[in-house]
Amino acid sequence: MKKRTTIYLDEQDRFAIATLREYYGVTSDSDVIRLALRLLTEQVKGKHEQETEGTTKHASGASLSDA
Repeated sequence: MKKRTTIYLDEQDRFAIATLREYYGVTSDSDVIRLALRLLTEQVKGKHEQETEGTTKHASGASLSDA
C-alpha cells in the first residue's frame, strides 16, 4: 500500500532526480525516487553480505551483523 509522504528537496536533489529520470526513462519524480531507494537498498545489501564474511564495523560502532 502506498502512503503519501512529503519531503523537502534542494536544487542538488532536483538535479539528481532529473538526471535519473532521463537516464532510466522514468516518467515521474515519485517513481524515480522509489527506483533510487530500491537500487541503493540492493547495493547496500550486496555490500553487507560481502562485509559480513569478515567482521566490519559501521561508523556508529555497531557491527553490521547487529544492524
